Amino acid sequence: MSITTEPKANSSPQTTRVLVVDDDEISKEMLSHHLHQHHCMVVVAGSAEEAMVTLQTEGTESFDCLISDYYMPGKTGLDLLLWSKEIDATLAFIMITGAGEKQLVADSLRCGATDYLEKPIRRKDIGEALQRAVTETREQRRLAKNDTETIAIGSLHLGPSIKSLPARIEVCHRPCHGAGGDFFNSFRLPDGNMLVLAADVSGHDLRAAFVSAYFQGIVRGMIAKNTPIPEVFSYFNQLLVEEWCTEEGKPMTISLSVCAVLIDFHSRKIQVYNNGFPIPFQITPTGQSLPAGTDAEYPLGWFSETAHQHTEQEIIKDSHFYMWTDGLEDFACREVISPWALAAKLFLDRAHPTSKNLISDASDDIMVLRIELTPDSSATTRDDVFILNERLSGERLGDIDELHAFWHRSITFVLPSINENLLANLLLCVREGMINALKYGCRGSSSQTASLMVAYSPVSRGLRVVISDPGKGHNFDFEAHLELANEALVPEHRGLGMMKELADGMCLRRNGAEVELTFALNSCEVSTMKSL
Repeated sequence: MSITTEPKANSSPQTTRVLVVDDDEISKEMLSHHLHQHHCMVVVAGSAEEAMVTLQTEGTESFDCLISDYYMPGKTGLDLLLWSKEIDATLAFIMITGAGEKQLVADSLRCGATDYLEKPIRRKDIGEALQRAVTETREQRRLAKNDTETIAIGSLHLGPSIKSLPARIEVCHRPCHGAGGDFFNSFRLPDGNMLVLAADVSGHDLRAAFVSAYFQGIVRGMIAKNTPIPEVFSYFNQLLVEEWCTEEGKPMTISLSVCAVLIDFHSRKIQVYNNGFPIPFQITPTGQSLPAGTDAEYPLGWFSETAHQHTEQEIIKDSHFYMWTDGLEDFACREVISPWALAAKLFLDRAHPTSKNLISDASDDIMVLRIELTPDSSATTRDDVFILNERLSGERLGDIDELHAFWHRSITFVLPSINENLLANLLLCVREGMINALKYGCRGSSSQTASLMVAYSPVSRGLRVVISDPGKGHNFDFEAHLELANEALVPEHRGLGMMKELADGMCLRRNGAEVELTFALNSCEVSTMKSL
């Protein structure tokens, strides 16, 4: 049972509250006496377990310092130190050790102790260690409070609730800093249309958080006055370059990569305005990837004149629009996987409490948005995620082994428990299909491209593969040829036959210039998902 003792009545007003932990009653009493002389309120506990209960009951924030003996029955002082740092890293900890126990001191300091005291303890030593510890606690809590307020500023969502928008938006955001970095916003326009804004501000400090919140407010205000997006971008660029300066009169040297997507449901058009943001994509239900532009111009805040890229697309029924920040592309490149695979994993694992583990060492924020472009889309198309969605020129035929390894890594990143035989069959079909597409459909030319799409459906627990090339396909009856090949062992065009045999389903379009394959997964193959 913990006991609270007050400083003497004639002492100065209490300024510090300390928890003292020691199983030796005489040591506790002596230490408490010294602390009273330093105007502390003291709470004592006879074991690490008792101290844990006290900290949980009264709250770690009610103490300015924790002082504990190292050797105690049950849990040691080091156990208490590690536990306390997990629940409140701001609370300073002073460890008491025997004289000359250098290893214990080293272990304590390495695990986060602010200071240590050697027995026998002198009043002077307590005073100096206490002052350092209390100063550290209060400074760490001040910084933590600032971080909390900074995060709150940077995460302000200055638009309506996503639920009130005319189309569904799904967002996966994995920030690796307290403020600044990636953010998004969405606006329901008076005419029933929708504006989606995704951005990445340079820096991760209070200044960056202010810029992101200010920008969102500017957009909302100017959009309400029917200001065109290019004028909004130009105005904010002027603020960054010309008006917001340091005390020395120099520009703030802060920039903003931003992409605005205006979705017009009446005309069924998408208007994309991009300044330095990665290229977004519209993905059709069949997996066709429609990039909204090419490499975008520079971000806002670099030059006096803005040069946004403008792209217009028709809305394809039941399609989705994907946007992500460069942090996703950088992390995918580091892991040698498709950015689509990382986006898929984020969407699949977003409900898992441990979903941040795999990307905890990312060097930049990661954010991906998926927008449903048709409000009345059928449920069967909503849950598919794309593991691969790429276009390859004919000259990549010579890189087939490298591509094979890349496909393998991307698929197992998303589905680590996939059956090895099923995976081998799928990759063999993809390899064979892409060889044919690059060699015959593209004729090995750098100016011709073939597409590969691999999608996973968590609803049906199936994989869908679509391979398409610009060629004319074959000029024979495939089913008749397949029957003849099986009977007479005809060597020609056996690749398609092999793919039909290995896949659970196959559909040919354009005389085989487009092949769609399906593979069914067992439930056990997707239940043990590696968390991000």
